[in-house]
Amino acid sequence: MIKAENVLVQFGGISAVNHVSIHVRKGQITGLIGPNGAGKTTFFNCISGVQNVTEGKIYYEGRDITNGRGFKLCEEGIARTYQNINLFHSLSVLDNAMIGKHCRTNYGFFSALFGTPKMRREEEKARTDALEKLKIVGLEHKKDLRAGQLPYGEQRLLEIARALCTEPKVLLLDEPAAGMNATEKVVLNDLIKKIASMGITVLVIEHDMDVIMNISDYVYVMNDGFLLAEGKPEEVQNNPEVITAYLGGN
Repeated sequence: MIKAENVLVQFGGISAVNHVSIHVRKGQITGLIGPNGAGKTTFFNCISGVQNVTEGKIYYEGRDITNGRGFKLCEEGIARTYQNINLFHSLSVLDNAMIGKHCRTNYGFFSALFGTPKMRREEEKARTDALEKLKIVGLEHKKDLRAGQLPYGEQRLLEIARALCTEPKVLLLDEPAAGMNATEKVVLNDLIKKIASMGITVLVIEHDMDVIMNISDYVYVMNDGFLLAEGKPEEVQNNPEVITAYLGGN
């Protein structure tokens, strides 16, 4: 689904990502791990159109999307969540989810201004779909609460629901387990596997090794901007260089 080739990102001569290549295979859950400062989020931002690359190419379904604009990539089927929660806390849970649906609605400014029948039909469709996505993440019973009233872990789930409302082919998750307790992480693991079973390809950055190793089909490891290792979860987990760089081995 996504192929990055020799991606280089430099900031004033400092290489945050140094000629990294990965393949995100259709229908799989791909993990991207590494210590703080490894360049994971910068690389993630390149794929989702938040950060331009200095050199290299990024392809999506065989099309060159290098330095594409984020909203266009979303329309083409690439959705993401962010490391820092980015919700509208004063709006309801349902309204937050519906916001993700508006890249798929089919009415313009004047329909919205005058509340035309077409606009009302589209909004009802968006509401129905948003409720379905909230059900997937287990939040449909909290649809009328303000997003800011949700516990931290459930706010993470709401972000995933909003991303699902964009109808993605590829879902990029940036540290979705951050701040979650052990019980919430189990729920998250099951949810990510469920999303993959729906035919959505997943690329996930995560520091929690248990999460990555339990859900991933294939894992890439970054360190100091370079690609350090790749392979099946068990191969990566037993790689001496990964143990040294990431797990603190000797």
